[in-house]
Amino acid sequence: MVGEDLVVINGQLCSKDVAAMLISKVLPTVLEVIAEKVKAGRPDKEVEEAAKTVVHAATEAIILKSLVSPKP
Repeated sequence: MVGEDLVVINGQLCSKDVAAMLISKVLPTVLEVIAEKVKAGRPDKEVEEAAKTVVHAATEAIILKSLVSPKP
């Protein structure tokens, strides 16, 4: 893997392909959480924290899944 093909998400080094997959899977949920918080009139800081929590949880789930998945 070439250095230019790597990115860091939540402190984890991963390929751009994994980053793109993560974004495509997580972004709809993040946007939904943000929309719900904004509609409820929550403060900006709370909206930001909720979005960060969703991204962190999804990243950790993907990392854990990749750690326990059998390698071919």
